[in-house]
Amino acid sequence: MEAPETSESHREREGFFGAAKVVAGLTLLSRVLGMVRDIAIVSLGATRATDAFWTAFTVPNLFRRLFGEGAMSASFVPVFTEVAEAGGWPKARLVLANAAGLLAVILAVILLVAEVALLAVLLLAPGGWDRQLLLRLLMLLFPFMFTVCLLALGSAALNCKGHFAFPAFAPIVLNSFLIAAALAAHALFPAPRTSGLYVLAAGVVAAGVVQLVGVVWLLRSVELAVVPTLRPALPAVRRIARLVLPMMVPLGVMQFSAFFDRFYAWAMTAMPGRETFHL
Repeated sequence: MEAPETSESHREREGFFGAAKVVAGLTLLSRVLGMVRDIAIVSLGATRATDAFWTAFTVPNLFRRLFGEGAMSASFVPVFTEVAEAGGWPKARLVLANAAGLLAVILAVILLVAEVALLAVLLLAPGGWDRQLLLRLLMLLFPFMFTVCLLALGSAALNCKGHFAFPAFAPIVLNSFLIAAALAAHALFPAPRTSGLYVLAAGVVAAGVVQLVGVVWLLRSVELAVVPTLRPALPAVRRIARLVLPMMVPLGVMQFSAFFDRFYAWAMTAMPGRETFHL
């Protein structure tokens, strides 16, 4: 009577360690590519212009940590798993569809408001060349916030289904696109390569689209692909929302602190007259 249970436990351990090896290998590859990415971007010049790109890139990453890999995923996974165990995967698919729909609307509103606000600042108070560059890069990079947060939600659902490889592979996609974009910018634009930073921003957004398409394809392969829905708001999704709000307070304090540190450091290193670029 104990043999089947022992055999099942053994298979579960093998599956766990097998998945851990895959995730560890992909994470290591991602870190190596991250180093290559940084080298490729530095080849465009270690200047205030490049600092503007990294500063602008912190904005979608802030939302990724808040709405994607942070409070949202931590609240979504236990509720989604509970629904799947109690009512089966068809009911879990409904929860995913509802959560994806509501998250997409929230992100779309944030994106629209942010783009309008950035455009207004650029038109009414453009400032110097560095401020204009930062504002334009922010406008280009903000759509990445939309795709990367939905990617995190889809990756969380895949994890609940026992698929861990793609969430670890997604950063490899981003790093690969950034390396290709940096090499293209280096070849196309002479130094100083300020215009090449727009190529980098476009590479980030393109990588986000590819990542989102990839996670949707994998969700389809495990029969979790959904059409986002808004109504009715399911009880499970309301539970997720109630869990998200208190978690975002401490997480937001920490993330916003690092976020403002980055912007403050960028503002304090301004040295008028040191660099002049034509945008």
